Amino acid sequence: MPHIYRSPVARSLVATSCLAAVGCGPSFDPPARVTNLRVLAVRAEPVNPGLGATTTLDALVYAPDAEIAQTADPSFTYAWSWCPRLGNPNDGFPCPVDEEQLQQFAATAGLVDLPPLSLGADPTSAFRNPFPAAVLAHLCDQGYAGTPADCRGGFPVRVNVTVAHAGAERTATTILRLPITDDAASNANPRFEPGGPALGALMAGVEQPIDEQAAVTLPRLKETDLRAHVSDAESESYVGL
Repeated sequence: MPHIYRSPVARSLVATSCLAAVGCGPSFDPPARVTNLRVLAVRAEPVNPGLGATTTLDALVYAPDAEIAQTADPSFTYAWSWCPRLGNPNDGFPCPVDEEQLQQFAATAGLVDLPPLSLGADPTSAFRNPFPAAVLAHLCDQGYAGTPADCRGGFPVRVNVTVAHAGAERTATTILRLPITDDAASNANPRFEPGGPALGALMAGVEQPIDEQAAVTLPRLKETDLRAHVSDAESESYVGL
């Protein structure tokens, strides 16, 4: 079923919250108007890696002079990190755990091969889950370092990425949820139908493809049908509570 969308400007779908707010007032563009460097989304594949499994992390990045950043573009630099605690949003989600504390926890819990908090500077990053489900379930019950955890959907760890380009820098953050039971089913990222545009706008009875070149301009103050071409076979049954 198409989504009815009313927009004064062309908008982008943002999958994660980006820490880019610097002020407010009539002289500032609204958040939906993308005019500068922006991290639009962070993706993990697979979404919920089990014990010993590795998830690949990548970011969807926009810059006015480069449109959608390609992973091979050397003008973009990346810095990835993770944290076993979510951090304080008022401070920009800094990790309250350092490497020494992390290794002390690993020794106490009998864990080996914990990844360092820094996950590298490549356009894509990899995170290997070293936590047995029973250990994470215990942390959900007891909390970690005196901090309770909201484990609905899995134990939460924070992933940050800082992207720099042409003198500008943006940091984006997302939560990766690790299974707390051995038989937990992992969520799956939906895939667009192959062989055509992923998105389209119905204009004057004709669907116009929406692609990275932004060739379609949506009319102001008018309802426009936007369609995402995803097969029904990509749907999943929700098995949680």
